[in-house]
Amino acid sequence: MNLRQLETLVWTCRLGSVQKAARQLGASQPAASARIRELEEHLGIQLLLRDQRPVRITPEGREVLRLAENMLGLAARMENHANAVHPIYGAVRIGANHGAASSWLPDLLRAVYRKLPGVEVELVVELSERLTDLLQAGKLDIAFVLGRVDDNALGYHRLYDTTLEWAISVRHTGLPSPVTPESLARFPILTDTANSPIHKTVVNWFRSANVKPRRIDICSGPVDRLNLCADGEWATVIPTTVCDAYARIGEFQRLASEPALEPMEVGAAHRIASEVGETVQHVLQLSRETIKDWTNHGRRVAYA
Repeated sequence: MNLRQLETLVWTCRLGSVQKAARQLGASQPAASARIRELEEHLGIQLLLRDQRPVRITPEGREVLRLAENMLGLAARMENHANAVHPIYGAVRIGANHGAASSWLPDLLRAVYRKLPGVEVELVVELSERLTDLLQAGKLDIAFVLGRVDDNALGYHRLYDTTLEWAISVRHTGLPSPVTPESLARFPILTDTANSPIHKTVVNWFRSANVKPRRIDICSGPVDRLNLCADGEWATVIPTTVCDAYARIGEFQRLASEPALEPMEVGAAHRIASEVGETVQHVLQLSRETIKDWTNHGRRVAYA
């Protein structure tokens, strides 16, 4: 029996799915299922009712779940104690996509400065594809990216799903609700860099209706796109987290669409072989706490 098995059990019960627990923990579904199975074999009892959706804990497993949560809590306290006795020093290179930088990243950095005072942060804000390249080249230690990273050389932890919204200046009237590809085709579209996740989403949204927009212009960075759209003709697609944090959002119509825009996954990718692996794990934990606090204060991210 080990903490990974207990952690997998706890997240499976919280999310109601072994698959979702695996994604949360950055593991494959077979690996997560194996952890649960090994724990059941070690304890000699069935823990989960797998034939139900969502998956539920068995009556025999309820006390195991309670004890598992307690043990994970104690393990976290032990780590916090060790960190207090042996403070962490050095530099950690953090990358963030523009959406994170314009929403919850400042809160995370404040938490890092407060709780890891001996750590110096080096920050890069870039497109997710560029951040992945920098990780693979060993020039970043951890990066918060839009879209799942599948690379055996990198660790990955899903953090949340962010919804996407169409936004356009309130000066443009007469738009239907919800908007359709046909109704937005008369506007120029401002989107992220070509072949980025949001750019692909926009292109596929119009393509699904066999509609060609007036034109698609490029501007990397959601806040820059909103600034341009506030006084221009463009319509743009923006993550909900950015819309919620944008100071001038009252100048925009936030439009529901048909078909709906698919939510996008936001996660943390990190180098597995790294001299600052311990620091990276602390930053990852602080990011989870920051995002949880962000949502508790009314910001909208979707935990699937």
